[in-house]
Amino acid sequence: MNKKIGFIKKVNTTVLYIKFGSHIPDEKSLLEFYIGKELKKAIVYGQEDQYTIAISLNSIQGLEKNTKIIDLETTILLPKGEDLLGRIVNIFGEPIDGKTFDNVKKEIPIYNNDINYKNINSSVEILETGIKVIDFFSPILRGGKIGLFGGAGVGKTVLIQEIISNLNKNNNFYSVFTGIGERSREGKELYVEMTETGVINNTALLFAQMNESPGARMLSAISGVAIAENLRNEKKQDVVLFMDNIFRYLQAGSEVSTTLGKIPSALGYQSTLNEEIAAVQERINSTQDGAITSIQAVYIPADDITDPAPKAILSHLDGALVLDRSVAAENIFPAISILESTSKILRPKYIGSTHFDALTESKRVFSRYEEIKEIVAILGLSELSYEDQRIYDIAIKLKYFMSQPFFVAKQFTGVDGKYIPLDDTIKGVLRILSDEFKDFTSNDFLNIGVVDEVYK
Repeated sequence: MNKKIGFIKKVNTTVLYIKFGSHIPDEKSLLEFYIGKELKKAIVYGQEDQYTIAISLNSIQGLEKNTKIIDLETTILLPKGEDLLGRIVNIFGEPIDGKTFDNVKKEIPIYNNDINYKNINSSVEILETGIKVIDFFSPILRGGKIGLFGGAGVGKTVLIQEIISNLNKNNNFYSVFTGIGERSREGKELYVEMTETGVINNTALLFAQMNESPGARMLSAISGVAIAENLRNEKKQDVVLFMDNIFRYLQAGSEVSTTLGKIPSALGYQSTLNEEIAAVQERINSTQDGAITSIQAVYIPADDITDPAPKAILSHLDGALVLDRSVAAENIFPAISILESTSKILRPKYIGSTHFDALTESKRVFSRYEEIKEIVAILGLSELSYEDQRIYDIAIKLKYFMSQPFFVAKQFTGVDGKYIPLDDTIKGVLRILSDEFKDFTSNDFLNIGVVDEVYK
């Protein structure tokens, strides 16, 4: 294959302006160049006037004008998903865990627009996590997408780690974890935890950290989806794709758009925001071979869920778990807002009439609790009617019952984690709603597993 050579003429932060003469590289084609002895890579973004525009995927400190650059005439290729299990790699499928690859070929393109809609499986099945508040109030759809929405420091990453731990203990499938612009410390902790539990053997980890170029952070989401697709199609098995944090993907796109001089839309976001999120989300689905279920952490800027980026992500999801700082302040973990969280499968035909009726009554109780809690805070419980006092008491017990010790947090809390089957959660909720435990205090329900633990 004849390699096409061009020369870098201008640079704007991570955007390269290249002249290739008569050759016009394809969009998304991978380019290579050197700064000194260091090999660098870039990906073609498009054409502008006489220049080919490319986004550098590495640091370009020390780059000189007229540096030679080669069009490889292919997009980024990754090793097969099975070759990445148990490993930590970057967006190029190169190991970053201190180990090497032996006889591993790169043959999986990260871009795949060949979606066969006839092959998509739309059946409805719940993926049980063993986490009470999720399975009861916002169950995860197999082959669906659910977002963990929250601001900084409310427990998104810890919750994702617990879900990974629980799902791998009770299911036979593969996991792909994509770290998009998150801290390397958390990635190290995740790797150690997975290694200790043996989960790492069925998991591929891919990271692009916040100190890497925006182009690399954008492509980490695309590469993660490509690995999940390959595992599903080749191994004909379910895959759970974890993304932490999908907001950083859009944030990286905003940085690239700003560097290119594009006119921004609302609150400074790129005008292509919806197109960029769709490019990732529409590839996550079930087929006859297996399902890709995606669980995505979503950072909420300034705790404002109406921000354009979280709203764009939410429009593609099948469910949302909203983490609430006020719940965390009460020392209730996971700190999930029960009334704000939702799932598209909360219908009797999907979850059963017993679960649905218990859910409906629980939300009625919590709605009334939200209406009267300010009265209690100001005037006291005695100012409420008997019925409202009963609802207030039941609501707090339910809220505390939805707390749960995590396996991944044992090293910090000293408390063993607990996996609670959905049927046990439903039974516990029904017994609390019936006021069976009126002689117990709300604190008796904090961090228990099944409801009968209040008797211990």
